This record gives sequence, structure tokens and C-alpha cells, in this order.
Amino acid sequence: MPNMVKEYKAVLTAYEVRGMNQSFISLKVIFTMLVNSIRWSECVAMESKGFSGKNDRTYLEVTKIRWYDVFISY
Repeated sequence: MPNMVKEYKAVLTAYEVRGMNQSFISLKVIFTMLVNSIRWSECVAMESKGFSGKNDRTYLEVTKIRWYDVFISY
């Protein structure tokens, strides 16, 4: 919940900076906050499963085609 309050204040401030003054309880602000919260929760879920993005994800293995590979394919 503390992050939700911070997110709500940040979204409300973003609307005010853009000159789109919203009331304290505005559906636009609440919807934007919920979308941002869903994105944040997806990142937290991926990190909790060990997907940090720090390690190399995959390795490339070059496949060599030999003469008998071509022969067998016909």
C-alpha cells in the first residue's frame, strides 16, 4: 500500500504539471495509477522468479552443415 499512495501522488502531480488539474478522486488518475501498479507488480513477480536481467539470457550455438546433412535431406 505505501507504493500505491506514492504512485497515486506521482500520477496526480503528473496531471497537474501537464495543466490537467484533476479532482482528488478522479477516474483518470485512479486508472493510470492502477495500470502503473500492474506494470510494477509484473516486474516484481519476474524478479521474484529469478529473472533479473543481469545474466546473459541465452547462448548462440552455430550449427554446421556437413555434406552428409545435405545428402540425407534429399
